[in-house]
Amino acid sequence: MIEDPSCFAADLIDRAGYPIDDLTHPASRALIERCRAELGERQVSVVHGFLDPEALSHMAREAGRLTSRGYRRPGLRTCYVGSEAEPGWPEDHPRRRLLTHKTHIIAYDQIRGRTAIDRLYRWAPLRRLLAAILGKERLYLRDCPYQALNLLAFKDGDESSWHFDCDNEYTVTLLLQAAEAGGDFEIAPKLRSESDPAYGEVRKVLDGDRGRVIRVDRAPGSLVIFYGHDSLHRVSPVHGRRPRLAAVMCYEQTPGIVGSEAMNTAIYGPRVAALQGGSGPETVPAG
Repeated sequence: MIEDPSCFAADLIDRAGYPIDDLTHPASRALIERCRAELGERQVSVVHGFLDPEALSHMAREAGRLTSRGYRRPGLRTCYVGSEAEPGWPEDHPRRRLLTHKTHIIAYDQIRGRTAIDRLYRWAPLRRLLAAILGKERLYLRDCPYQALNLLAFKDGDESSWHFDCDNEYTVTLLLQAAEAGGDFEIAPKLRSESDPAYGEVRKVLDGDRGRVIRVDRAPGSLVIFYGHDSLHRVSPVHGRRPRLAAVMCYEQTPGIVGSEAMNTAIYGPRVAALQGGSGPETVPAG
């Protein structure tokens, strides 16, 4: 039984299916190539059954206990993650359209320590696997005491509205518990580029056009890697008494990366503002 969070991180994953502590193993090489191909084709890759079933049960309970510490982030935002409509654009422009965004977020300082999810986040073989998949020479833990590893709890009525990621080239998540209904991860791959913001295509998705939208099939225990900077994505509204629980793991190509005080305050609320010594603006810069 995985009851002691001080267990080895290697015990948390299905090493029979994914022997990732040895990247020369044929199964590991095949996994890397598959994930690379999927990311190139549709900007998202899912490693199904990545977590050991007993470890998954333990980590879901662990996350459930931590949700009471979370900061509820109700409110509106644009799909560029701005908390206010941007001036200078037509009223119906995507940069002015405010979308509902509601979730509970648990910061890293509330997770760090003897939790299983933190052990997995800090496990070096996982970073080496992700670096190989993403084509990076090396990945480092994010040094931010709040942003490095987060838990997201989506309760009845919560959702993460359509958005592009502001700064992150890629995102790594673990689904720990599915909602009773809803809570689907959906992505519209490669919707924009550096040279073309593709506002017309963005507007179509926001208006409900599903032509370029992929519903990502994943079950609890799945590791998900996706490119969210140019791919519009969301978590659909959650329904029911059982919350959707997921971990978001942040890695960097250089050491020493931390979040700004203003950003941390905007994401994590008054508790973190007080810890940082100031209130900070309750806005998030648009991407």
